[in-house]
Amino acid sequence: MNRPASAVKELVENALDAGARQVRVEIENGGLGSIRVADDGAGIPADQVALAFRRHATSKVTSVEDICRTTTLGFRGEALAAIAAAATVRMVTRPPEQPFAVAVTYRFGELVGVEQVGAPPGTIVAVKNLFENLPARRRALDEPRKEAALCARVVAQYALAYPTVRFYLVVDGRLLLHTPGDGNRLAILQAVYPRTGRDCWVSVGAEVGSMAVHGYLSRPGMFKTDPGHLTVVVNGRPVEARAIRRAVVEAYRSRIPRGRYPYGFLAVALPREDVDVNVHPAKLEVKLRAEDEVAARIGETVRLALDAPRFEDIAAVADWRIPALPLVETVIRERPEPEFAWDRLEPLGDLAGEYLVCRSEDSLYLVDPHRLDETRIFMELEKQPVGEPGQFLLSTVTVPLSPDQSARMAGLIPVLGRFGFSVRQVGDRTLVLEAAPVGLDEAGAESCLAELMLALDQPGEVEWEQRVRAAIACRRAIKRGERLAADEQRRLLRAAAGVGVGLLCPHGYPILLRIGRRDLHRHFGR
Repeated sequence: MNRPASAVKELVENALDAGARQVRVEIENGGLGSIRVADDGAGIPADQVALAFRRHATSKVTSVEDICRTTTLGFRGEALAAIAAAATVRMVTRPPEQPFAVAVTYRFGELVGVEQVGAPPGTIVAVKNLFENLPARRRALDEPRKEAALCARVVAQYALAYPTVRFYLVVDGRLLLHTPGDGNRLAILQAVYPRTGRDCWVSVGAEVGSMAVHGYLSRPGMFKTDPGHLTVVVNGRPVEARAIRRAVVEAYRSRIPRGRYPYGFLAVALPREDVDVNVHPAKLEVKLRAEDEVAARIGETVRLALDAPRFEDIAAVADWRIPALPLVETVIRERPEPEFAWDRLEPLGDLAGEYLVCRSEDSLYLVDPHRLDETRIFMELEKQPVGEPGQFLLSTVTVPLSPDQSARMAGLIPVLGRFGFSVRQVGDRTLVLEAAPVGLDEAGAESCLAELMLALDQPGEVEWEQRVRAAIACRRAIKRGERLAADEQRRLLRAAAGVGVGLLCPHGYPILLRIGRRDLHRHFGR
């Protein structure tokens, strides 16, 4: 436990494991002043309350085999002991069948007192002065506002993971989140991101073999600067799941700018024996059997949802209003990707041969002709069937491989063959290129392979196809600095309009910059 959000996470998990239907979280001063978590769960019997604060004491594991098939969020028995060692903790707990509640108080690991009190069924844990006895740890924390935002994010994640549980979040006396517990995850998402409407979400859902995935993700053109806004839940447990996150981000490739990330919620259900939850000290990560295969399937599911001709109608959300959550320090303005008519632009010339200068009725535009042409070619390649033969090169190209690249290329070579490349691997450290798609010379083909081998992740086959298309389109497109005559500029704009080019290139970079009349008035002080 290294910060207030860690304590909130552990206490919320305890409440959910106790079968709570309502969880109320209150924090003050970023959790450093106090944290209070109250639930209406099963409670703890009077004779087991002291035992609950002993390290490694747990009621959730009765045999060694239970560790491999646990269905609870907690199972190590460390949370209460760790929190009590670093703060003043008072727990009031009562099972429904017990006529009285037991209140126990610990201060920095020492038992202060035990008494019988009156209280409704459930458990209330109040934590005060967290890390007061650990000044170095306290100094390492962020300011209270940021710590409160991290606590809020934890509560939001569990509210999404358990939509049938009512959650309340109160920060410094202000109610920031209240979910109705009616199972409507979309309503919870709109509470977390209140500026999003029904048409701002893409519904994702599929069952592939023993895996099921469902959720809601942000529509292309809407994004965040922080990748942490994507909540991934595996078998009811919010986790980091880096491979799954990479697959989702890859599915949005060329749909949102580079350095921006989709957000939303994704739930993955897998057989319990395929998920190892005991690999991270804070249970923030899990180990998946066949992780690459799972990630590739999820990425393809997300891509299919994004490629759907129209977004599915989503059931109406109940009219309950919640203030915005302080989930991040900086929130980028959410915006749908606008449609753009390239053929309405009139070219005026170019800027140093690198940008086209164009105008419309009320705006000036700077257009990157390379990215515009690259995107047009990419979209045309998407419509063409794969399997077209390539052309033999005048001389073969030899590419040296590192051990890691050699292992990755084994899966990439068949994909390259479908696009006209003829590639064979000689030994473990050499690649020989004999043919390339029409329009690529030796230098372009070698550069194309170099780009593909620099990919750090290991995406699925469909993702490799998108990467290959993007690499080919980049080499076939107009070169940077290549000057175009006026009629060539017009033909380029008309061709882009003909295939419906958007505002981002396949690599996720913007294609144009607009300078409107309002921008000019602001600059000149009018």
